[in-house]
Amino acid sequence: MHNKLIALLILTSSLFAGGDAFIYRPEFHSSLLQIELETTVQDDDSTTMEKYPAKGLLYSLVLPGAGQWYAGAKLKSLAFVGVELTSILAWSNLRQKGDDVKIDFEALANLHWRLDLWYEQMFFIPDSLGISIFGSHDIQILLTDGTIIGSSEDLNGDAIPDWTTYEVDDVIRDRDFYENVGKYNQFVGGWDDILDESGNVAFEITAKSVGDSTEWLVMTVNRDTYLDL
Repeated sequence: MHNKLIALLILTSSLFAGGDAFIYRPEFHSSLLQIELETTVQDDDSTTMEKYPAKGLLYSLVLPGAGQWYAGAKLKSLAFVGVELTSILAWSNLRQKGDDVKIDFEALANLHWRLDLWYEQMFFIPDSLGISIFGSHDIQILLTDGTIIGSSEDLNGDAIPDWTTYEVDDVIRDRDFYENVGKYNQFVGGWDDILDESGNVAFEITAKSVGDSTEWLVMTVNRDTYLDL
């Protein structure tokens, strides 16, 4: 029954529509599904290719500039490719420079900031500056038994960091460590050039304006170099 109805619809459609009913007409077709059609021009017997914007769009999504090439704008296509390659090379170069700075940054701290000096050398900092090993920032200390404690931990309240009374393996050199040892006076005692080879004070105290107040910075050559990286 269904087959008979379909056949009847096709027959009546062809009768009312005439002989052009089954000719493909691209204007009634979705642009995303259209295919290239070759049409023969009778006057000069040449063949032209009809191109569809949707196809150029798809090409551009796959490869920038490919859509312009497909559309015939080859110079514009080459310009797009050139800009794309330049951007990729610039990004790669900047990323490499950033990685190099990070390596130098960490290497300097690893070489010149020592946990075993930090607590002892803080006593050379003038009390008038109000700088203490205790502060609002913390680094993590790894003990030999695998325990990790904060550098400002003082459970018995004797103003001596607990980690100084334990067997210490090393400081955990993570992102917080590399930021804190350069940025805050609290950690300045760990730099190995606080004192010179003769044991004399080798740091400088400089003033830094912070809004309506003044912050005093204890600077060593290594710390200053570290902050400049």
